[in-house]
Amino acid sequence: MFADEVNRSSTVSSRYLLSRYSTRRDRKNGWTLLHRAALSAPRDVHLAARAGISINAQNSDGDTALHVAVKGDNYDTVEALLQCSADVTVRNKLAQSPVDIAQGEILNLLSQYQPGPLAAYLAGKSNSLTRILNNFWCDVNYCKVQDGMSLLDLVQSKAEEGEEPTACARIIEDFKPVSELVHCVLNEDVDLLRDLLSAPRKRPVNIRFQDAYGKTLLAYAVDTNNTEVVKLLVAAGSKIDKVRCKENGGSLHSSPLFHRCLVPEIDSELAKYLLTVQSESEMNERDMNGNTALLRAVEEGASLQTIQYLLDAAKGLNLTHRNMNGLTARELAGYKGHTDVVHFFDKFVNQQRGKSFFLHLAVKFYGSSNLHITDEESGKTLIESLELGGYYEDVKTIKHIADIERKGIQLLEAAAKGNLEDVKKLNTANFQDKNGYTALIKAVAHGQAEVVRFLTSSRPALKIIPDNNNRYPLHYAYSLPDEQSIIMTNILLASKPEEIEKKADKDGIFPAEYMNLRETSSVIQMLTDVCTLDAYGQLIG
Repeated sequence: MFADEVNRSSTVSSRYLLSRYSTRRDRKNGWTLLHRAALSAPRDVHLAARAGISINAQNSDGDTALHVAVKGDNYDTVEALLQCSADVTVRNKLAQSPVDIAQGEILNLLSQYQPGPLAAYLAGKSNSLTRILNNFWCDVNYCKVQDGMSLLDLVQSKAEEGEEPTACARIIEDFKPVSELVHCVLNEDVDLLRDLLSAPRKRPVNIRFQDAYGKTLLAYAVDTNNTEVVKLLVAAGSKIDKVRCKENGGSLHSSPLFHRCLVPEIDSELAKYLLTVQSESEMNERDMNGNTALLRAVEEGASLQTIQYLLDAAKGLNLTHRNMNGLTARELAGYKGHTDVVHFFDKFVNQQRGKSFFLHLAVKFYGSSNLHITDEESGKTLIESLELGGYYEDVKTIKHIADIERKGIQLLEAAAKGNLEDVKKLNTANFQDKNGYTALIKAVAHGQAEVVRFLTSSRPALKIIPDNNNRYPLHYAYSLPDEQSIIMTNILLASKPEEIEKKADKDGIFPAEYMNLRETSSVIQMLTDVCTLDAYGQLIG
């Protein structure tokens, strides 16, 4: 009966199973709930470990839960077991440790974790212990690692025996507050988390995991769809802005933390809440595919309610954002067959009146084809509706979109050629073509110093408008040969350099890092594209 019910763990509450079976084993194969959790989800691992099931319990084959997770190629539960201080040295009846059977990214993860907190403590390796605890958020308070005791229990038992505290023992005791807070979040223990965060001693809510693009506590809370935990962490000072997290276990790519809530599984109210507490600039940060928040929501199939929140927060101006393939959110929705989202966008556009909204669409090359909209109720076209309402400036803009785009193309061409007089005449808006190129990006990439000086003084906002790969003018400046690069970077950094120096591209690479990437294929292709693609992303000629 135990095995049958445990096998239904995807539909039966983990907490129910824990309350019913606790630390019991399956009589047939010696599996515990922790072994089953290793094939499930991180949350189940943390709950089982917190309930007192030995993290290193072995089944009839000698496999620990970590063996099971490695064999199942489940990166996320491997990571969760390491956070629970699992031992990587335990061998099964075939004399295999988890490291022996691991491959790829999981092997890399286990290699970073070795020798593990228990082995490091027992061997007196204080530097290794510090590294492992901090990088893997290893639990020292609750998880049973040896003889039914946690790491902290082991330290305290030694103290009771009169043994002088070692450096490793002090490290474990000092890590207790961090461990307690982290594992409250991982276990979604709202009540204890509230108590810990309200205590006089300030808790480190902005702990980072593994590397600069690792998960934060807030990212874990978002992934578990726990709005209460999210709100507690934000109130305690958890960072949202300029935080990027790995896309998934083992991934080398990262995305803005906010993107984690733009999936169907996450409550749209959670996305709405984070929108109210983050800076507006986070809406424009991009993932590995060049998706800003709205594009990511369409890519992931987020709810229409979430999409509505994103549109409202940006006043619809994010409709012109394009991904690395040059697609707007509307075009991406059409490509993916989401006709309901396409109609939703069209309805939103049809409701805009008298706010220079359509001029914004025009100068960002939204395209007249995307404005062939007919109101479902009245049967009137967009232009007919605007004329009926007396919005003649909007009507004029829509009717002259081709002329506006033509003027933008002429501006970008003049900037590339260094024709300063034409640039001055045509410089009436922050034009951006379907590649995401602005006149400033064109001028920088083509080494037109005088045009760059004029544009940065007349339209400084151009310095913080990236292309579809989230590459800013400064990225292009640093990618040029030394002599040109020095001239361009000096001009761009002459005023408010802090605005652009820390602007990363879609891969998290900062502008100055492009100096060392000049000979790479991606940067060579980047410069080739800006010289050979027309305003619509097609090869010139």
